[in-house]
Order: sequence, then C-alpha cells, then structure tokens
Amino acid sequence: MKRRIGVISLGTLLAMGFVTAGIPGMASAASTTPVVNLVSPSHGPLSGGTFVDITGGDFDGATAVDFGTTPAPTGWYVKSPDKIEAIAPAASAAAAVVVTVTTGSGTSSGTATSTNVFTYVTGPTIQSVSPGAGATTGGTRVTIAGQGFSGATSVTFGGISAGFTLDSPTEISAIVPSGPSTGGTVTVAVTATAGSTPSDPAAEFTYAVDNPIVDAVEPSSGTAGTSVTITGSRFEKNPKKGPAKTKVYFGANLATNVTVVSGKSITCDAPAGEGTVDVTVVDPKGPSAINEPGDEFTYS
Repeated sequence: MKRRIGVISLGTLLAMGFVTAGIPGMASAASTTPVVNLVSPSHGPLSGGTFVDITGGDFDGATAVDFGTTPAPTGWYVKSPDKIEAIAPAASAAAAVVVTVTTGSGTSSGTATSTNVFTYVTGPTIQSVSPGAGATTGGTRVTIAGQGFSGATSVTFGGISAGFTLDSPTEISAIVPSGPSTGGTVTVAVTATAGSTPSDPAAEFTYAVDNPIVDAVEPSSGTAGTSVTITGSRFEKNPKKGPAKTKVYFGANLATNVTVVSGKSITCDAPAGEGTVDVTVVDPKGPSAINEPGDEFTYS
C-alpha cells in the first residue's frame, strides 16, 4: 500500500519522459474566473520537482498554471473541474509565491492567502504520508515521502514521538504512536540535519475511531490464489451493487474474491507476492493498523 513518492528534479522527469504537455481545452471554457482554494503540499525545495495538487473551482479549459511569475513545467493537467495536478518549477531563492490558474475566463487571484501559496524552503519538507489514517491505538506503519531527510533525528505525530527508520534522504518508514481516543487529525513533523519540516496540508495523519482491526490470518502462509480467512473486528460489508467499500491488501497487492462474511470475518484469495507481508483491510473508515505477527502472511 505504500505510495512511494519522492521529490524528483525537473531534469530527471524530462529525461525519463514522464513529463507530457498539459492539455488545455479538454472541457468547454469555464464560465467564471477560476479560484484556487488549496495547494498541497504547500512547501518544496528550490530545485523544483514537487508534485502538487491544486484544489479550487472552474478549472475547465485551463491554459496556464503559474507559481508566482514562473509557469509550471509542461505536464500539468486538469484532473477535474476542481483539481489540477502540477509540478512545481525551480526557484532561485526561498520565498512564498502565489499559485494561479488561468482559463479563458481569466486568472485566479494573485493576492496571497493562507491556502493559495507555495513556499520554497531550504530545509526538509514532507510531500505525503501514506496511509494517511489509522487507529487511535497507534501501530499503523506509514511511509513519509519528501526531501531533506538526511540525518533525521525525530518523527512526531501531533508532537508525540514515533519509532522510525530513515530509508533514504526522501523517504522515512514510521510506526504511528497512539493518539487521542476521540480521533482527529494531527501534524506530522520530521527533524533532520537541515531543520524541521513546516506544517503542511500534506503532512497530516488522521486518527480514526472505527478503523477495521485484523487479529489473525488463516492460513498464515501459502501461494498466490490461496483462500484466506481474516478474523478481527469492525469489518464493513460491501454493497450488493456498486463498487466495493472494503478492500484487502497483501503488502502492496490487492486481494481478489473479497467477501465480508461478517463484522469479524473476511475471506479472500491471496494475490501474487513474495516474502512476508502485512495483510491490511481498508474501508471508508480507513486502513487497519499493523498488528504483527497476527496480520502477517508468508509466501511459500
């Protein structure tokens, strides 16, 4: 389930052939001036390359996305009328710039607010926390992606220290500590050699009260296609019609033939995989927390 997203330089993206042209005019021209309500993440390195979600409205027919006076690199696109995905361009100095969107009806406001700016910094930043939710009891294993993590000395969730492993200068694996019993969203912070990460919409974790819990996986080993029964609690049945609400992951791979038998039992077929992985149940309330060794499945 890990979403491994690092900050990549624009040059690397171009070399890899990842960047493609933005496609303005995919929908009819917007009838009103676009509005930018949120930029996430709202911080990134001077080198650029941060993947940014711009949320707002009236983005149909967008012709330009600018970070201050600098256009976003070719490759941004209108994902929906209220969301654009873009890549932050490089900057020459640390500063906060207003992110604007232009359509045939005009350009969004260039006046800085608390939610429409992107700030270039020289210290560490967080780009994503995945998964972004877990049980109030803690124990969820998360991947924190960003930049400037070299020499990391602490990771905190709402000011509470978490156990972590520095996987690379752009990625940290952490175990979420217990949180407020009533749930809620807290700020995730990393302290490294270059300083501490700033508060950011992308650097948040939500403690959910009713997340599913996995207690045991039977059998606990097998091959792809093995029929597995997962026991636990707080499982939510899938509707008879429409998309499934409950999914099961073996590591990062999605299980097939998932049936929620009851609030305490799920059956499914193991997907392809290797080694020992955690089995995670995900529903609208969030993912189950890591519960080793009970939630482990070993491929034989």
